Amino acid sequence: MKTFKFKHPRKVYLYVLLSFLMCMLGASSVSAGSRTARNPIVKMISGPTYSNNGTEVRLKLWMYNYDGDNAYFLNNVMLRIDDKDACTLNNMWSKISNVHAKNEDNIKNYQNSGNVGSQGSITYDGENVGTAQFCNAQKNQKCPYNDNTRETKWTTIELKLSFNNSFSYRKHTISVKGMWRDRCDDKKYGDKTWDLQNTLHGFIYPTNLDISKIGYDVKFTWEYSGSETNETRTGKWVLYRIENGKCVKQVEDTNPFTKHFTIADKDFRCLATYYLTFQPNALNETTIIAGLTKGYTKGSHTPFEGVCTVCQHGIFSYTTANGKTIPLANNIDFGSKILSHTIDSKGTCIIEFEGKFTRIPDGAFKDTKINSYNIKIPNTVTSIGSYAFANTLICGSLIIPNSVTEIKEGAFENCKKLSSLTLPSNLKRIESLVFKSCGFSGSLTIPNSVTEIGHHAFYDCNNFTQELILSENLKTIGSYAFAGCSGFSEGNLTIPNSVTVIGIGAFSDCSSFRKELKLSENLTKIGKDVFKNCKCLSGDLTIPNSVTEIGNGAFSECSLLNGKLTLSNKLTKIGDQAFMNCQALSGNLTIPNSVTEIGNQAFMNCNSLRGNLT
Repeated sequence: MKTFKFKHPRKVYLYVLLSFLMCMLGASSVSAGSRTARNPIVKMISGPTYSNNGTEVRLKLWMYNYDGDNAYFLNNVMLRIDDKDACTLNNMWSKISNVHAKNEDNIKNYQNSGNVGSQGSITYDGENVGTAQFCNAQKNQKCPYNDNTRETKWTTIELKLSFNNSFSYRKHTISVKGMWRDRCDDKKYGDKTWDLQNTLHGFIYPTNLDISKIGYDVKFTWEYSGSETNETRTGKWVLYRIENGKCVKQVEDTNPFTKHFTIADKDFRCLATYYLTFQPNALNETTIIAGLTKGYTKGSHTPFEGVCTVCQHGIFSYTTANGKTIPLANNIDFGSKILSHTIDSKGTCIIEFEGKFTRIPDGAFKDTKINSYNIKIPNTVTSIGSYAFANTLICGSLIIPNSVTEIKEGAFENCKKLSSLTLPSNLKRIESLVFKSCGFSGSLTIPNSVTEIGHHAFYDCNNFTQELILSENLKTIGSYAFAGCSGFSEGNLTIPNSVTVIGIGAFSDCSSFRKELKLSENLTKIGKDVFKNCKCLSGDLTIPNSVTEIGNGAFSECSLLNGKLTLSNKLTKIGDQAFMNCQALSGNLTIPNSVTEIGNQAFMNCNSLRGNLT
């Protein structure tokens, strides 16, 4: 092993000492040119705490450092929620900013364990959602979040935020934003804007709520959003229905991963509002929770023949002149239980039934402001009650479905705005006064199922403009059944052979029938005034041999009957004025041997009968 020996050890010692001093000077010069940043810090130190009253959270701000030329906020310091200004903090406590313009010792030495400054209001999307309050100011604090963790020159203050329950319980970003000046180690160091963010985790919440019809069920489906941690999922999904001011829980599920509910279609209400809510365990159960609830309203039925294809409920819809629903008697019976009676978004009044409704009750809408156009009676209905729509303003076409077998007395009396009528093919009887004084136009066909027409059934329906076709199985035509129907102007007036009785004045004042009158061959009597003033009937007039009596005024004023008159060979009585003013009857007149009585003025003014009188 070699040993090195310096020839000049004294010089070596000086050299080493000189090198050490140079290194020290170099290190000293580097240290003098560096700086330790004093960045503003905002940290959540308690909360968020969720309750029925809202959300509580507390932030801590490292807001002032008094080393050197100090570090502090400038100008406005804003509390922000989800990147939107919510409150100006320096309006609550002016010392949080612009320290250079104030007595710095007031801040450097400030300490207060209670509330500091005034309370501020928190505004979110234009709504006041809570309050902010500074508290617990402390001096000579350390900051574990900056490089120099041992430095005890920080002033801190806490910011207590109290959100009310109108502020959503979703995830939110809470931040403090402002311009920060850090001149502690460098008086020329530039100002910088900081946005110091913290997160309120909130809870998951539903999105894209929709329904679909699957078989006999209605399925609710949804997605969900929000911070998906165990803490944000501590709750359950609940579906509520609100209808007519009543809230009913439909179904719930404690599985937070659930994305659908199914209910029977009969339990679904198309006009109700449904609310799907994520119900956190931290809150009391309630229908609507801010931010965690999604509403759904179908808003209308999808009816087909009186039954909604979605909920399977019976539906009867109508409109009114005053836009209000029509009060219904408490004991009114539509053949199905009434579930609701409401007005939809379009102003249509809707009666919703538990199932198919089978009747329109007696007087249901009589004398009301119902004014529906082309009123729709579904084919679930078999009976229309007495005066059901009498004296109303229903208008347009009246199509009565083939399911209806019975239309009772006066059901549509005085519905002057109706324009056309279609009768059901299964109708057995047209009761008295049913369509009295209605405004029908066009033609009228009495279906072959009808065997009887009651008195005044079509009385004064004077707007018919075409032909009248009677049932081939009709047996009885009541008194004044068609009296005053002055508009029939096409086709013959044919009384089917099935008819045996025509009541008093049945066709009186039907002044527009323009062709022949063909009477039933099984008619036994022609009553009083039956065809009186049918002044446009023309051609021959043959009284079938089945007739034994012609009543008073039966054919009076039939002034255009211009053919020959043939009387029944079984006739026994011709009433007063029976053919009075039948001025156009021509040819011979033969009174059968069976006649025993001819009334006063029976043939008065029949001045075209110029043949033989037998």
